[in-house]
Amino acid sequence: MFLYKRIELTAIVNHLVLGKSNRFLLEAYNILKGVNRGMSNIEFFQKLQNHSNAKLIILEKYVVQWMRKIILNPYGNGKCLIIDGFAGKGQYDTKGKTEYGSPLLLLKAAIDFCNQARQHGWDDPQIYLLFIEYEQKNFDDLKQNIYDFCGLQYSFENSGSFLSVPNYPSINVALNKGDFNSTINAILDKVNEKLIPCFCFIDPFGFSQTPFSTISRFLKNRDSEILLNFIYEETNRFIKHENTKIQSYIKQHFGIDDLEELKKIIEGKKGIERKKVIVDFYSRQLLENTDINYLLDFEIKKMVALN
Repeated sequence: MFLYKRIELTAIVNHLVLGKSNRFLLEAYNILKGVNRGMSNIEFFQKLQNHSNAKLIILEKYVVQWMRKIILNPYGNGKCLIIDGFAGKGQYDTKGKTEYGSPLLLLKAAIDFCNQARQHGWDDPQIYLLFIEYEQKNFDDLKQNIYDFCGLQYSFENSGSFLSVPNYPSINVALNKGDFNSTINAILDKVNEKLIPCFCFIDPFGFSQTPFSTISRFLKNRDSEILLNFIYEETNRFIKHENTKIQSYIKQHFGIDDLEELKKIIEGKKGIERKKVIVDFYSRQLLENTDINYLLDFEIKKMVALN
């Protein structure tokens, strides 16, 4: 899901995206339709199918364009912040092949943009990258993978501090060992909810760390956008769970005090119909209770080739 201030863009990457300005809405739509850079629909979705994580392809294609438009905007301040809320370890081995995860894809995009700027004689772009990871093993691996990728040495002492990438002093990276919800709220407290233009990638493992209040608060910043993976399967599975703690997380997830309305409208519904109702309910919450203005829903499904 992409979230924007002037234009809201919501997509379902495995289930959802939100945004704030219509120029990005159109570009995201083109990316999803596979027309970006002349790629046909079939070629685009074949590439997604062959990739271990389709969300990363969409992230990479979208954030590159977003970064350039924000930095090169003659009316802006030439700076941007990109947050990866559930960073993981940065790269993965799949069938003997190493593939970049979202942190290294974002870091590579920033470095590539800086190289392009130098080739054209532009000022180096001021790009800040914040990678948030809660699991200690993943966090340690992320530090090592970033060092191997660009030579940036991180230690426990400077965790959470921005450090310049070697040979690219305008690209600054911070690693934060912590959970997404607490980290984002601490940042917003510190800057009094006045961020520089910011893009946030939210790809959680569940719904407990993505309360609606935090999403809404982040979107109060004028030039903020979000690509959110809406976790439908887990959300659907636990909507009627009797555990009070889980019920509390679900209510926070949707930004409501009472689940009875949602339970009532999904009663008796199954499959695609049930999914549409739940996603529409969440989307309506975003449109009615945040600063977003536009919504685009899309879903990527796994395909199985049959002989």
